[in-house]
Parts: sequence; structure tokens; C-alpha cells
Amino acid sequence: MEKKDNDDIKNIKNKANIYRGFIQSIAIFLSTDIALKIKGFLLLPLMSRIMGPFNVGIWNQISSTTSIASSVAGIGIPAAMIRFLPGSDKDTFKNDYSMSLLLNVSAASILTGLFVIFSSILSEKFFGGSQNRIYLTVGLFLIITGNLKFVLLLFFRIQLISKIYALLNIIESFLGTAVVLIFLILGYNVLGIIVANIIVDCAIIFISLIYIYNKVGFQKPKLDRLKKYFLYGLPTIPLTILNWILNVFDRYLLALYASMKEVGVYSVSYSVTVFIIGVIPSPIWVNLPSIVSKLWNEGKEIEAYTFLRKTYFYQVFLCIPVAFTFIFFGKPFLILMVSNEFQDGFYIVPFVAIAYILYFTNPFYGLILNLFNKTKYTLYVYLASSFSNIILNILLIPKYGIIGAAISTLIALCILILLSMIISMRISKFRYPLVDIFKAAGIALAVYKCISFFFTSSILSFLICSIIACILYFVIAAIFKLLNINEIKRILNFR
Repeated sequence: MEKKDNDDIKNIKNKANIYRGFIQSIAIFLSTDIALKIKGFLLLPLMSRIMGPFNVGIWNQISSTTSIASSVAGIGIPAAMIRFLPGSDKDTFKNDYSMSLLLNVSAASILTGLFVIFSSILSEKFFGGSQNRIYLTVGLFLIITGNLKFVLLLFFRIQLISKIYALLNIIESFLGTAVVLIFLILGYNVLGIIVANIIVDCAIIFISLIYIYNKVGFQKPKLDRLKKYFLYGLPTIPLTILNWILNVFDRYLLALYASMKEVGVYSVSYSVTVFIIGVIPSPIWVNLPSIVSKLWNEGKEIEAYTFLRKTYFYQVFLCIPVAFTFIFFGKPFLILMVSNEFQDGFYIVPFVAIAYILYFTNPFYGLILNLFNKTKYTLYVYLASSFSNIILNILLIPKYGIIGAAISTLIALCILILLSMIISMRISKFRYPLVDIFKAAGIALAVYKCISFFFTSSILSFLICSIIACILYFVIAAIFKLLNINEIKRILNFR
């Protein structure tokens, strides 16, 4: 009996240690993530006021295009690097990393060349006219620098050099803020922002290359393992493209059917909403896949399910007040962040906020499918939701503009999450805490609706109402036992 009690105590300690380590990693990456978001909070007001909706729309189109192109240019190799490089011996790591770096740069250079060839047509249709071709042409070099930077920073993630990785991201954020500010003050607008981002990318690339060269070095790679990397990585490319359709495709249709001004208004409101809600899930997903996979590989399926269930609930539970704060009280904050020219974008906030509370749960479903080696279903649900998004955008944007785009996004992401949840539940024993989440949403709706009657559309009122509503939300949730106070104390203070 005593032995059993000791084993139970040991298990409780182990679980508490796992959760505490996870929370500590979240705290580290949350602080880094907040530091990175400072760039956006500093630059967005200046960009919106100096550049106006039209030029903001052009920059957003260029940023979105180069971002997706940079990911596609990776030809799935980064995913294969994450899968095969951890734990490999030094010689294998050096060869495969050098091979991956060479392949990525080559593919990015070829894709950039293709975009330059068709830049005139693309500028006319999707970037506000042929007069903006110079912005697109220069901006396309971000495909190469962005791709190379990503692969180099991946080294620090694979090697678990978290402090250097965090430091480089912070350097990128603050250096980027300073350089962009200089170009904006000098009056270079879109072209200045593009050149500033290229300069900052090159700085991070230079620092990373020196560190990696001193740490492991580079070599002329042998290509005998190339097939293995391609077979694993290439199937991930369609998912990258489909993810782009879900999240960015609507901007191109807005540019085609409406105007670049509407693209700018939509993009800013959309980005600010996702930007704020994303504060919660971003640090959670840095280490969660590794922890759950480790538990699963050790045969601790129940512990893995428990860990996933608790994390799922707390992620959504914390996202709800963030989203509701912005939905009910966020208009003065949005206007403060940008300018009155963008205030019409506030009408899309409720749709986008709800859509992304749902969307940020999608990695949970993907992780479960990965654990059961059923990743093909991920492609199927993305195909269904992306096709829905395209049809809905074509139907709604010409008539309803940015509101139509936001509604299309919400419906498409609901389809994605519903299908993913059903499939993950059918192939596993995992059950989502949906009842508790609906209770939390109901509490939040009641609290924020009541407090909204005292809201006066000022920044001071925004701060006071937000704080009071948030406190009430947590207190009522604890009363209804949605929060296990004793468990939280044990995780945070267990000795």
C-alpha cells in the first residue's frame, strides 16, 4: 500500500514537472513573442498614417505574395529537416543541412525569376496597376532572403538553441523597427519598407551564417539522401498553398473586384485582430508537439491525451476574453492604432476574431492525425475548406466587399475545424472539452454584453471596461469550476 502511494506521488510530481516545464517554456517564448509584436505596434500607426490605405494595400499584397512564395520555394525541405535532422550524427547533420540550404536557395532563386518575368501582368491585376511594378520587382527579392533566413533560423530550433533563436528574433524585431522607421521618415513609403525588410533579412542571415559555420560548418553536400527528403517534404507543399488560400486569397479578389484601398482597410483590421488573438497560441505551439510526441512514443497515451485536452481548453479559454475585448470595446483601440481612414475595417472584427479562435485550434487536430500517421486527411479537409473559401469569396466579395470576405473566411474556417474535429475523434479516443468551452463562451458573452452598456468609445473606457470584464470572466469561470485552482497551484508551486 505504501509503495502504491509512493508511486502515485511520483506520478503526480512527474505530471506537475511536465506541466511546469511547459509553462516555463511558454513564458520564455511569450516574452519573445511580445518583443516581436512591438514592431507591429510601433510601425502600424505610422504606416497607416503616412502611407494611407492604398499604399498599405500594396505593401500587404507584396508581403503576402513573397511570404507564400518563400514557403513554396522551400519545396517541403524544411519539414523534412525537422523530421530527420534532430538526433543525427555530426557528419550527417552537416551534409544534410548544407544540402537543404543549397536546395532552398536554388528553388527560391528560380521562383523569384519566374515572378519577375510575369511581374507586369501581376502588377496590373493584383497590385494596383503597372505603375507599381517597381515595388513588386524589388519586393520579389524577399522570396530569396525570407527563405534563406527561415532555413538558417531552423538550425537553432533543430539544435534546441532556444536562447540564440529568441535573441535573433528580438534583434530582427527591433532592428526592423528602426530601419523601417528611418525609411518612412525619409519619405520612401512602400519601396522603403521593402528595402528595409531586405536589409534586416540580410543582417540576420549574416549573423546566422557566421554562428552556424563556427558551430558545425558547411560542406559541398552529397545528394544520396536527397530522395528521402523530397519524398517526405513534397507532399507538404499543397498544404502550404491551401493554407494560403484560406488566409490570404481574399485580398487578391478584393484587389480584382474592389480596390487597393479596400485591400488596405481589410488587411489592417484583419491583421490587428489575428495579431492580438495570436498572442495566446503562438508560444504554446513552440514545444507542445515535442512534449506530446515524446509522451506518445513512450507509450503514455493517456498522459498525452490529458495533456492535449488541458492545453486545448486553456488555449481557447484564454483566447475568448482577448477576442471579446476586441469585439465589444476595440474600435477606439483600432482607430488609435491606425487612423480614421481604416475605421470601416472594424466591422469585420467579429467575423475574423471568431474565425481565428477556431483556426488556432487546428494544430491540435493535425497533431492527433500525425500521431496516428493519418496526415492524408489533413490534405482532404484543407481541400474542402479552401474550395469553399474560393467559391464564397467569388460570390460575396463583388457584392459585399470586405464584409463578404470576412464572412467567407469565417464559414471556410468553420468547415475546416468541423471536419478536422470529426476525423480526429473517429480515429482516436481523444475527446475535446466542448461543453466547458461553450460554458466559457456563454460566461464571456454575458459578462462583456453587460459591461458594454457602460462603454463610452474612449481609450480610458476601453481600458477600464476590458479589465473589469476580464476579471469577472475569470472569477465566474472559477465559481462554475471551469478553472481548477488547486491543480493550477500544484503545477505552479509544487515542491
